[in-house]
Amino acid sequence: MTRRPTLTELKRAYQELTTVKVSVLTKEALEKQAQAEQDALEKAHEAKSVAAAKDGSVDGAKGAAAMTAVVPEAPAELLKLIDPSQLLSLSTSTEYDIRRTPTILHLAAHHGQAQVVKLLLEKHHADPTTTTLSAQAAAEKGDKEEEGDDEGAVASGSSFTAYDIAKDKETRNAFRRAMALLPDSWDWIGLAHVPSALTPEMEADQERKAKEKTRKLLDAERERKKTREVSRPSTPTNNRSAEARFAAMKQQETVRRAVQEGKNVCVACGKALDGLMPFDKFGRKFCTTDCVAKGPA
Repeated sequence: MTRRPTLTELKRAYQELTTVKVSVLTKEALEKQAQAEQDALEKAHEAKSVAAAKDGSVDGAKGAAAMTAVVPEAPAELLKLIDPSQLLSLSTSTEYDIRRTPTILHLAAHHGQAQVVKLLLEKHHADPTTTTLSAQAAAEKGDKEEEGDDEGAVASGSSFTAYDIAKDKETRNAFRRAMALLPDSWDWIGLAHVPSALTPEMEADQERKAKEKTRKLLDAERERKKTREVSRPSTPTNNRSAEARFAAMKQQETVRRAVQEGKNVCVACGKALDGLMPFDKFGRKFCTTDCVAKGPA
C-alpha cells in the first residue's frame, strides 16, 4: 500500500470541497444542537476538575492561582526610557543570559541602560547587592520539590552584582550617583561592589579638570607651531633652488655656444683645455673624469 489517494478519491474530495450545500434546520433542531454542545462543554469541565482533585490539593491550588494570576503592568517610567530599536537586544532567551542577568537591574546594567538603572535604584529602590549566585540559589530553593540535585547551580566564581556587569562608564556612574544619594540604604562597597560615591561636586570638579587638560594640550600645540615657524630659515628654500636652476641653465647655454664656435673647451663645464690633456669620448672633449660622468651640457 502506498497510502496515497487514488484519482477517484481525489475527484470525490475536490467535489466535496467545492460544492455548496444548503442545510435547512428548524428552530427546534438548532436548540437541540446548542444544548448538546453546552452539555459536552460541562462534561469536559467536570472531568478536568476531577483530574485536578486527584493530583492533590497543593497542585490544584497552584493551578487555580496560576489561572487567576494577574500580570502587573510595567511602570510607565521604564517604558518611556526603553528605545524601541533596542528591544531586540534586551531579550534574554538563552540559559547563559538568564543566569548572568537574573534581575531587571542586572539586565539594564548589562545592556548599558543608564537611565533605567538610575530609575530602578533611586525611585524603585532596587537591590544592588543581589548577585547572580544568590538569585540562582533562591530560584533553586523555590524549585527544590521538582529538582533534587544542584546540577543547575551557578559556580561560585561567577557571582556578580549588577555593578560588576555594567556595560560602560555611564552605567557605572549611575550606581555611584545612587550611592551618593542613598548612602545608608545598602552596603554599597561591601556587597554591591560599588567602589565610591559620585556627588555633583565631584562631577563638576572632574569636568573642570578635563577642560583644563584640554586647554593645556591646545596651548602646547600652539607653542609647537610657533617654534616650527621661528626655526624656519629667513630665505625660502624654493627661491634658492630656483636661482640655482637658473644659473645652471645659463652655464649650459654658455658652454653650448662655446662648443658651437669651435673653442677648445670642456663640453660639460666650459673650462678651457689649452695646455691640458683632455679626455675624449665619442669625439667630445672633457677636462676631468667627473665631467665625463656628468656628460655634455
